[in-house]
Amino acid sequence: MAAAAGLFYTRVLVQRIDTVSVSQATRGETRDAKDPINYLIIGTDSAATLDKSDPINAGREDYGELADVIMVLRVDPGTGQAWLLSIPRDTLVPISPSGRESKINSALNGPGGASDLIQTIKRNFGLSVDHYVQIDFRAFKQIVEVLGGIPAYFTNPVRDANTGLMVKETGCQVLGRDQALAYARARHLEFQEPDGTWQTDPRGDLGRIPRQQQFAKVLIHKALGNGIRNPGKALGVANSVIDVVKIDQQLSVQQLVDVGAQFRTFSSDQLKTYPLPSYDYNVGAAYQKVDWDEARKYLRVFQGLETGKPTVPRDVIVDVIGDTEDNAGPVTAALGKLEFDASTIVDNTSRDVPLVSYGPLGATGAMLIARSIEGPIELRFNEQMEGQRVQVELGDLRPTVSAELRPEDQLDANVRNELVERGATTESGDNPPSTIGDPNATAPAAAEGAPADTTVDEGAPTTDEAGAPTAGAEPDDGTATTEATDTGGEGATTTTQFGEASPPEPGLVGSESNAFIPIDYEKSLGCPG
Repeated sequence: MAAAAGLFYTRVLVQRIDTVSVSQATRGETRDAKDPINYLIIGTDSAATLDKSDPINAGREDYGELADVIMVLRVDPGTGQAWLLSIPRDTLVPISPSGRESKINSALNGPGGASDLIQTIKRNFGLSVDHYVQIDFRAFKQIVEVLGGIPAYFTNPVRDANTGLMVKETGCQVLGRDQALAYARARHLEFQEPDGTWQTDPRGDLGRIPRQQQFAKVLIHKALGNGIRNPGKALGVANSVIDVVKIDQQLSVQQLVDVGAQFRTFSSDQLKTYPLPSYDYNVGAAYQKVDWDEARKYLRVFQGLETGKPTVPRDVIVDVIGDTEDNAGPVTAALGKLEFDASTIVDNTSRDVPLVSYGPLGATGAMLIARSIEGPIELRFNEQMEGQRVQVELGDLRPTVSAELRPEDQLDANVRNELVERGATTESGDNPPSTIGDPNATAPAAAEGAPADTTVDEGAPTTDEAGAPTAGAEPDDGTATTEATDTGGEGATTTTQFGEASPPEPGLVGSESNAFIPIDYEKSLGCPG
């Protein structure tokens, strides 16, 4: 009877939930119970659901809905690990579907809304998104309220006139719903020195990222202390906030509770938090540019490259590029049935054979695609493609996709050899995958005759800003060439490294290195309330 009542309660919650359509953007629901999951968590700057008299509405204008906070939470139920990556909202990237460069937070305001933001993240950073969660100001306040406030230990008094933050005393303080939101939003944070003078956090908006990540850990600690590990209490919390949180149409409250049940021994200090490394870039406006040499150390985990397990289709992001939806759509659907994370791009081109493009970490994904498409294919190495991401350019073709992956020995020998030389993991044991914290694994030696670093073939087609190829002459020698541009990964290298001790230990990097964090996490764990 209790189980039946719980099931009924969950169904009631599901009926009340506000879902967001993200068709073709999130990864298909093909995971096993212990497969890692990537949640895209968005904090919007929307106060639309708050009462007009709420203090936060004072002086605010309606600029549309922007992604004020962008985080990717990766949880691995199989190992009980969790990682949190924050992407600065001012990061300058090509925005899907147009390819126009802009701040990443503007993607949410595009014609596809959440789908455009998800595709922008996938195509720039090479990481799949399984589920989408969107929280506005009201939802944030309600979460804090249902937890009874968030106790935190402050090392300095702090304030922010723009958000209304005012913490006058040091030591343990309980942040209620208004002050917690004011702290999370603070980008003009001031802190008081022991001599009574006030200083301003030199990192402004970027300083919020490490503060938000640390606040998230303190909030998780409070939630765990409130018994949220218990499914019944978890449902109670869900019931209190479900009306003001948006999730994708494939995610249910019960799924969240089930995942939480697999983390019953999880502690907040086990959450590893990383800001995406970036640097200041001013061209008439203030932007952040990704520091790719540093960022890749962190992205590997979120891309699924550090599990120590062989790559499977659901790990591979695929853009199917065809001249019409009628040509590309069926191929995308067929690859989806094989569990690839596949999407369609329509671009008016023509081809004699499908062109499969892949990057420094995408050779294994390209191998899986080669085993999926019947008939000949052409390969192109593109050093600017991040993670296990692959492009399949069909033009006016509609090739047959196998109902299941073909054996590797059925591939064209030249295709297989090139991909092995580029680092593809094979069923026969070539180039085994790396694992987190395994610095002793080494990169496979390149086979004799392996291609050197490639250059742009003047006769090869380039891509437009959206990452879709433009018309142009094709190379006639069958060699792998590098495209001139792509949707993400500026400054990529051609070197594939295996077995790095990545990601590094959590800490402030890049533009966040001088940020001021007034909350002492360790001391906060002992605060009452």
